[in-house]
Amino acid sequence: MDMQTKMMELIKKSEQSGMSRLSFCKANSISYHTMNYWIKKLKPIEKPQTFLPVKVVKNTTITLKGGNGLELTLPVNDETVFFVKRLLRD
Repeated sequence: MDMQTKMMELIKKSEQSGMSRLSFCKANSISYHTMNYWIKKLKPIEKPQTFLPVKVVKNTTITLKGGNGLELTLPVNDETVFFVKRLLRD
């Protein structure tokens, strides 16, 4: 069994164990730093979020919806456009 496969199995066991990562490493004689290295190395690459085209209509509002269900509704004006640009940049 190669090292990558071995570490993938250990990471899966660690997640299923219900133990903290540090406790799992101690119980299995694994270096905590090595475990963290492999977790970062094997973490799937996340796809960047994409934006949909927006058509701005005067005298309307814009609603920003977060992945956690949070919604922010703002009037469309120059200040809002500036705010949204800064929000997306930061």
